[in-house]
Amino acid sequence: MDCLEAGLLTRFNSEILRQGTEAVRPHNLPAYWLNLLVDEAETYLQERTDRRYICLALVASQDLVRRTQPGHAPVPGELAQLDRLVRDYALQLVAERDIRPRQCV
Repeated sequence: MDCLEAGLLTRFNSEILRQGTEAVRPHNLPAYWLNLLVDEAETYLQERTDRRYICLALVASQDLVRRTQPGHAPVPGELAQLDRLVRDYALQLVAERDIRPRQCV
């Protein structure tokens, strides 16, 4: 299964990743990006037994967050650690999507 197409990854980079760490946090994502990333997150969570499926947008988001933390911890090269990071971010995205419609306007 494919992740976001190259054009969307380029847009994600320019619209979200370049804004910094806070921009990739699920509660700060615009609805458009949240919905796209939730689709990727749900696919990732369903396909976790197929280790070939990792969405680059999810990985890039986590890389950005980790690079800004004290000690500059890069995304780990070990697949199990990377899987945990992406899984946690995927769950945060799904949770954010689930609470947004219930928020008071």
